Amino acid sequence: MIKQKSDKLTLYGQVVRNAGNHPGKLALKCGEIELTWKRFLFCIDNVAKELAQKGVKKNDRIIVNQKKKTDFLISVIGIMASKAIPVPITDNDDGILDQVINECSVKIIIGDVPGLKNQSDIQFVNINKIEPSQEKFDGKMVSDDGEIAMLFYTSGTTGMPKGAMLT
Repeated sequence: MIKQKSDKLTLYGQVVRNAGNHPGKLALKCGEIELTWKRFLFCIDNVAKELAQKGVKKNDRIIVNQKKKTDFLISVIGIMASKAIPVPITDNDDGILDQVINECSVKIIIGDVPGLKNQSDIQFVNINKIEPSQEKFDGKMVSDDGEIAMLFYTSGTTGMPKGAMLT
């Protein structure tokens, strides 16, 4: 059984702890998709390893645009495990994506973004096409005070969208 103080565990750290303590128990159910804690961690680790192979470093911003809720959650926690910062978006209305890419210096997008133009230096990651690996990922387990967990952009209803940091 894995025992760790939970008040400082990252979301990834909590998944690792639960996968160690309850590997066969249901962690996530969304429609027909059911993942045990062990399988959930396996998927997250594969995203984190793929990002590491692409050169992702601490505090890099990575856009997440996933339609499936399970893919979104796996992507976000995989980004957090790699010590990078997820930036979720839902669409590319009014060129918000170009603004986010420029403000955040984004080099990687997980998911598909129709209508993205003039961004030849952006790498795209499809989590369903990542080559699975049984190797464990040494991810971020404990959070530091004030560390950015996620960066959300407002809808911009009263002007240009603005980034809001979640710590």
